[in-house]
Amino acid sequence: MKMRRKRLARRGFWLILLLLPVLVLYLACSARPVKVGAVLPLTGPMSSFGLSMQNAMKVAQRQVNDGGGISGRPLEILYKDSGGLPGRASDSARQLVEKEGIFVLIGADTSADVLAMVPLTRDGRCLLLSPSASTPKLTGAGDYVFRNWPSDTLEAKVMADFAAYTLHATRLLAVSQKGEYGDGLFMAFAGRFSGDRRRVSKMSFEPGAEPSAILARRIKMQMNKAQVLYLIGYPHSIVPLVRALREAGVDQPILSVSSLAGSPEVETLGAEGRGLLFPRPEWNPDSSSSGVSRFVSDYKKRFKKTPDVYAAHAYDAVRILARVMSAGRMRPARIREGLLDLGDYAGVSGKTTFDKQGDVSQPFQVCVVWNGRVAPLSSVRQNVLPQLQHLVDALRFGS
Repeated sequence: MKMRRKRLARRGFWLILLLLPVLVLYLACSARPVKVGAVLPLTGPMSSFGLSMQNAMKVAQRQVNDGGGISGRPLEILYKDSGGLPGRASDSARQLVEKEGIFVLIGADTSADVLAMVPLTRDGRCLLLSPSASTPKLTGAGDYVFRNWPSDTLEAKVMADFAAYTLHATRLLAVSQKGEYGDGLFMAFAGRFSGDRRRVSKMSFEPGAEPSAILARRIKMQMNKAQVLYLIGYPHSIVPLVRALREAGVDQPILSVSSLAGSPEVETLGAEGRGLLFPRPEWNPDSSSSGVSRFVSDYKKRFKKTPDVYAAHAYDAVRILARVMSAGRMRPARIREGLLDLGDYAGVSGKTTFDKQGDVSQPFQVCVVWNGRVAPLSSVRQNVLPQLQHLVDALRFGS
């Protein structure tokens, strides 16, 4: 009996020795973080967007890890600065993929930066999810390219219809920033607005090439019979231009773009912002939703300010990826399948459902600068809209 016990003990000892490396490997893999790369403009003229998105991603990362991580493994996000430059965005993304072994990227910010990163996704080397890029060129750009920010095609439709059917404009001057963002949005807008006796004229400008006051005077000379002005660009160019246009005596309603939605500079316009309207996804930081409340509360506690619409989309990007990867999908091909099978994800920025081309469809609301603050037009409609319509009608009919 004693001999039998000794034999069993020896067998148990050797079995433990054989299983020990497997156990060590399992524990090591369980403790190893799941790494995601983020390329954002943390410096340069677009840094306010990049820092806002980074802050939101840090909140999401902490929440994911406090909730057990991804299948028990901690989430780690490695950040690279694009500086708002496409070449630098591409180089930063390449470093994350080739040197850090990253196979999931979030970013960058601008359409041009994201398009520069797209080649890295070919052959499934990595998957790219953008919370902010809007160019129509991203639609169908690759099997591994997704975005949870709506395309310019949707935004242009909203603003073109608003100009035509709410303001009743028939002549419009579009002033667009040169580059991927300005060109793409102008083409989508003009294609929707033009026709049925409605016409769009176009001017282009290079950001920083001339003082805003000089550009404003050139625009005023080109207004001709235009009843509405449409400005396409980023806040650091558009906000000072709006101020210069009002100082130059341009009184027409000014439509602009969703990039203004995340800019605190807009509310510095004060009275000079009168008649400035722009779209934004229906993000509401005051929502009673438990998910929104938790996100806003955690963000405020950590960063002492309210998150903007771009922060909301960046937060959702992290939470969506964490949810998909927690289901055992850890490689680009499997993550892609998970995103396509996501269904209606109830995020803080709204419902997110990806179509086969990696796009989402989210509603926009038109906002207006009124009494020195940004407000949904629906909340101040009677105070604002009749005056704008009367001005457009006066310009149309010469009264």
